[in-house]
Amino acid sequence: MVRRREILKTAMALAAGQLAGADLVDAAAPAQTSAPQPASPAAAGSGPAKPFDYAWLKGHARFLAGNPYETSKDVVPAAIATLNYDQYQSLRFRTDHALWGDAGLYFRVQFFHVGRGFNQAVQLYEVKDGQAREIVYEPSMFEFDKAGLDPALMRDHAGFAGFRVQFVTDWKDDVAAFLGAAYFRAVGGDTRQYGLSARALAVDTAYPRPEEFPRFTAFWFERPAKASGTLTMYALMDSPSIAGAVRFLIDPGATMIMDIDTALYPRKAIDRLGVAPLTSMFFYGENDRRGAND
Repeated sequence: MVRRREILKTAMALAAGQLAGADLVDAAAPAQTSAPQPASPAAAGSGPAKPFDYAWLKGHARFLAGNPYETSKDVVPAAIATLNYDQYQSLRFRTDHALWGDAGLYFRVQFFHVGRGFNQAVQLYEVKDGQAREIVYEPSMFEFDKAGLDPALMRDHAGFAGFRVQFVTDWKDDVAAFLGAAYFRAVGGDTRQYGLSARALAVDTAYPRPEEFPRFTAFWFERPAKASGTLTMYALMDSPSIAGAVRFLIDPGATMIMDIDTALYPRKAIDRLGVAPLTSMFFYGENDRRGAND
């Protein structure tokens, strides 16, 4: 088994900054398979600086829970909302705009564009030295040609649907992805494939009424120290029944580890709460072999 120390040793040799694309995430566009050294500025927090730490985020979630839930007011351009599968796949993120792409760090973050079934944008922030700055959406971060879209129509009317995390040992593959603001997945170090989709929380599932899955509305990426093999990030969670703050410590390696801390603040009484729920789909099972005989 490859040990994390060996992986990081290999990373030292790769940290010079070779750049390549990312593998396909099921519901998102593939990145380029290769790219030259960055010619454009990498993404970075560019909004006004505001103090940030986990205690503040928990306090903010608690404040939200003490007030009525507000539904998302995002309205994406009709051309984006009606994209077919192939058109949405072609909305490619430009790898030279990756967060920390030119910083010589062990992590990079690329972004997914809103569209098709992912029409609720999430806010993204970079945290450095205890100060958070919003990563502002720019159409120049994406390729629109194959989707048949005019980038000028996207400015001030579109945003990010989520993001993928990449690690220095292999810039071609993801180690985790958050898409659609409600679920996330990680890649096993040995298998190199995605596992089950996870959600932050499940509310009142398996009842004869609509179930509820709180969504992530914002993420904060803490800028890692040089040669750090752990990415720390935070998320704000919200839904009609509950709000919450989440901290993720993502530690890639032969065994992928996510250390997740969650603080929950209910708005009302909840009958059934699903903590760390997993979700997926299957074609057939042990009790039904009609679909296939594999």
